[in-house]
Amino acid sequence: MDSFLSFKYRTNNYAAVLIESDSLPDDTAVLLSDLPLALDHWRTAGLRSVWLEIPIQKAHLISAATSHGFEFHSTDPDALTLTLKLAEDVNLPAGPTHQIATGSVVINDKNELLVIVERAHAKTMPNFFKLPGGAVDPGERLEEAAEREVWEETGVKARFEQLTMFRHWVNYRPNMSDIYFICRLTPLTSALTPQASEIDRALWMPLDEYLNHPDVSVFNKKIVELSLGNDGLKSGQFEGYDLNERTLELFFKH
Repeated sequence: MDSFLSFKYRTNNYAAVLIESDSLPDDTAVLLSDLPLALDHWRTAGLRSVWLEIPIQKAHLISAATSHGFEFHSTDPDALTLTLKLAEDVNLPAGPTHQIATGSVVINDKNELLVIVERAHAKTMPNFFKLPGGAVDPGERLEEAAEREVWEETGVKARFEQLTMFRHWVNYRPNMSDIYFICRLTPLTSALTPQASEIDRALWMPLDEYLNHPDVSVFNKKIVELSLGNDGLKSGQFEGYDLNERTLELFFKH
């Protein structure tokens, strides 16, 4: 910490300044006074960017940062991250641009497919049969997400087997694209307990009926077809590659 500043910071290998959020002053006037001194000091030192995370408890400091050129970068429920370029040619990484979700093809030994009807569509599209699935939680592995979503939405325990394909939908939502991973799972149980808050119906539907159903979308029919007898991408490890299975997944043809 420089003696003339009220907050602490560190730098990294990319010549970026990382301000320590827990050292930020409570007084907006103090931050307004210190920031010009800090920015001049960092530019003189050849540093190239500044990253500032403001916790929600100190949200009143946001205006002080933006008044000195900081821009919004990304947000969490309890903090906002802002950035500032100290040099013209700096190329900062963008904030989160994609959401990740899974859809699961689960077929039992009777050649029946596990499908759901969401409550959101139950009245207007009562036969809009979909695959169970949903968004991957922060810090969650794809395999875990696929198994969890099937369990939460239908009450069926299932084991991840492979990835069949994925779909990339650009600008699925404003400023947010979507990557949808289609997974093949093996059911371990069969009893159905639809998720009361989100799912109107869960059922085991004969596969042929699903693939020929007039109310099932072409996309959903095709991804199920692609999962049949398809030797997809299985999870695994590369020999000699230091893999932390909790933080890194590899999917490839074995």
